[in-house]
Amino acid sequence: MNFGFVAKGPSHLASFAVSNLCRRYSTVPASIEPKLKALSHDAEQCISQLKHEDWVELPTELVTKSKHVLQQHSSLLGGLGPVEKKAAEESAYGSKFAALKATLDTAQKVELLTFSTVAVREKLTGLVDSRGSPIKVTVPEDLSKSVDGLFLSYEELIARVDPPLRQKVEDQFGYQLTLIRRMMHIPNFGKEFPDLPIHG
Repeated sequence: MNFGFVAKGPSHLASFAVSNLCRRYSTVPASIEPKLKALSHDAEQCISQLKHEDWVELPTELVTKSKHVLQQHSSLLGGLGPVEKKAAEESAYGSKFAALKATLDTAQKVELLTFSTVAVREKLTGLVDSRGSPIKVTVPEDLSKSVDGLFLSYEELIARVDPPLRQKVEDQFGYQLTLIRRMMHIPNFGKEFPDLPIHG
């Protein structure tokens, strides 16, 4: 006769145990919270400074500081058990470090791409004379591919970047590409150089 009791097997008991552990460590372990809180504050400062800096050339000190904060955070979590570590990562503190990493990675990507864009623009400038008229020469294949690659990189970056950083990418990297696009508006430039692909 069934009196409403359900037999609980080993798998159910294991899940129950894990659930209890997660509830037990639903907050950040007290042993690391002071340090985590201080690092979180440093991370917020780095994010704020990165957002206000010119990504065309990032300050070395700020990049070094940001990487150091991330490394300290990683080391701090390295001494925790799996459940404690997960609780720390999913806490309000943890989100700050994820945001810092995303911001730093994006800023460094823009810096690198901007450097390449400036170099390409200088080469394109060599295709016009002092009056701004196109010089009748063949565009080197590597230059053509570089221009195409830069616009594609921009499209890919905009598509995957976090929304809060999108405007910054548009203002920094997008502006550099606009300068290249303006060169395509020089009279007869596109006609003289039809093999130079320009997106957008």
